Amino acid sequence: SCEVRMRREGSDPFWARLDGAVVDTTEDKEIWLRLAITDITVRKQVEDSLLESEKRFMDVLRTSGDAILLIDGETFVDCNEATARMLGYSNREEFLMTHPSELSPPLQPDGMNSFEKANVMMRTAFEKGFHRFEWMHRKADGEDFPVEVSLTPIPYQGRTILHCLWRDLTDHNRAKEQLLRSETKFRTLYDSSSDAVMLLDEKGFFDCNDAT
Repeated sequence: SCEVRMRREGSDPFWARLDGAVVDTTEDKEIWLRLAITDITVRKQVEDSLLESEKRFMDVLRTSGDAILLIDGETFVDCNEATARMLGYSNREEFLMTHPSELSPPLQPDGMNSFEKANVMMRTAFEKGFHRFEWMHRKADGEDFPVEVSLTPIPYQGRTILHCLWRDLTDHNRAKEQLLRSETKFRTLYDSSSDAVMLLDEKGFFDCNDAT
């Protein structure tokens, strides 16, 4: 069996698959073959379109400023340089040689084993078609930091893998903690003040302290 370019009389070339089989061998050692010719032009066009789409997709992945990975089971298929920078690796080649188990602490903040929870998260993404969650990652220097993970199943080279987007939540969480501390400090001053203090919105009075 082989695939070749052929030409019909008076028309453009086309792609064909040739399937040959020995039918008979005569006494003078002549070999008779049965040859089937199948026009596979449409299939080749679809394959070419898919290859072009995958190339454009990989170009976007490589140049994106966001950390993007392709995951197949427990294997990293590919990633961009932004991923390597986020995790503190010198380049994407070094990162891709790292086993996924090295990128998380043994346990997540909820106490669940990272390896077991990762399998649950990936399974959920395949079942729902998309899954977003928070995760604790570990950098190359051992520092742990929070990340928002988005997983999306996508077709890739004849199989379904996971498109993974990471967003560093370190600054976001730090801002939330600062806001919470400010609110707590304000509430303490508000409740303990000997002065009458009231809170109002555009609709009027809605809260006051005990001194009021």
